[in-house]
Amino acid sequence: MRLILLGIGNFMRLTGLIRLIYGLFLALVVAQSGNAQLADDGVRVTEIRVEGNRRVAGGTVQSYLPVRVGDLTSPASLSNSLERLYETNLFKDIKLNLDGSVLLVSVVENPIINRVNIEGNTTTSDKM
Repeated sequence: MRLILLGIGNFMRLTGLIRLIYGLFLALVVAQSGNAQLADDGVRVTEIRVEGNRRVAGGTVQSYLPVRVGDLTSPASLSNSLERLYETNLFKDIKLNLDGSVLLVSVVENPIINRVNIEGNTTTSDKM
């Protein structure tokens, strides 16, 4: 009879431990689902700032962005915005940062060719 009672006591302690672990697991799952919901909802953009542009107007940069003021951002929409800006071939480097609700677009423009010199040509006219 004594062995059976010891077994039941150990079983009760084990059950309590399992309940504690289960409770902690549920708390973690609930906390993570709340964070996932916040990440899915994104941040509503209140302003878009463009910096680093010299030749390309800020309005032109913004016109290539699928994200507009008032839109909810997501990792997918920011990735799409980055891709769209690179597709223009106007920029060597682009960074998108969310500072609160402000989307900061930092660009480094590609250099442009403003003059071509042809030297040593005696057969064909250099004029176009």
